[in-house]
Amino acid sequence: MAIADKRFTFDEKREIAPVSHFIKDREEEPELSEHGHYFDFVKHTYHGIGKSDVEIEEVIRNRKEKNWSIHYHVWGHQAMIDMFCMIKNHFGFAFEIEVAVAPRKGGNESVFVLRKDLKGN
Repeated sequence: MAIADKRFTFDEKREIAPVSHFIKDREEEPELSEHGHYFDFVKHTYHGIGKSDVEIEEVIRNRKEKNWSIHYHVWGHQAMIDMFCMIKNHFGFAFEIEVAVAPRKGGNESVFVLRKDLKGN
């Protein structure tokens, strides 16, 4: 899979999603934090830089009416590896990270190959 690395995208000013936040979104209803994700995205990308909170809320309303898609969580390369390790350990998924390639010059995605662990380790 290829996952955008925030350092090389429009997400660069956003904070890396802590593993605890990802777990909370997964175990609870992610809809509960949806507005916070939109607010963070708009405020810290070119959509909202320099705008007041009221203006940001208006951008969010307009975009949601158009079913606008955003990156709810953002990571850098090492943070993605940490996230995969958390998924494996916390949720009990059986896989190994076979390949992890950081973005190359001019690229903006980390590439990962995960191999299913058939033994369930």
